[in-house]
Amino acid sequence: MSNCLTLKKSNCKNCYKCIRHCPVKSIRFSGNQAHIIGNECILCGHCFVVCP
Repeated sequence: MSNCLTLKKSNCKNCYKCIRHCPVKSIRFSGNQAHIIGNECILCGHCFVVCP
């Protein structure tokens, strides 16, 4: 089991909702894709809830 959440590349719409709602700011964008920083992620799931 991984120690952080993962986002599917094909689903990213570049809306930045995940970044705005992350309480620990553990999401970065590169190459038009959101990336969760594993050692900062607290597994709260807010990014999944707000992601369209």
